[in-house]
Amino acid sequence: MYLLEAPDATMSGFKEVWAGIGDSIVVVGGEGLWNCHIHTNDVGASIEAALDAGRPRNIRVTDLVEQMEEERWVREATAAGPGQDELAGPPRGLRWWRWPTAWGWAASSGHSGCTTWWPAGSR
Repeated sequence: MYLLEAPDATMSGFKEVWAGIGDSIVVVGGEGLWNCHIHTNDVGASIEAALDAGRPRNIRVTDLVEQMEEERWVREATAAGPGQDELAGPPRGLRWWRWPTAWGWAASSGHSGCTTWWPAGSR
C-alpha cells in the first residue's frame, strides 16, 4: 500500500494494471492524491504501476503469509501455556510468547510480532 501523487486522468490506466496483478484492491482519493492498497504476489509491478502514473510515497509492504504463520504460533502458544520451568511467569508488562523453537517473554509492538524478546529464565 502507498500514497500516490498522480493526476486524476492517469488513474483509470493505473487501476487496469492493478486489476491484472492482484485482488483486494482499494484506490481512493482524488485531486491528485490517492491511497492505494492491493494484495499481490508481484510487489514490483504494483510499484512500477505507480511510477508510470505519478509519484508513490509511504510505501509499505506486508508479507501476509508470514504474518498469518506468526499469528498461528501465538494462538498455539497461548493455548499450550508455559512449561513447568517457567511457572513464575513473565515480568510485569510482558506476556508469554512462543517462537517455533523456544518459550520466552515478549513486549508486543501492537502489531503482529514483537519489539523485544527474552528467552524464558533470562530476566
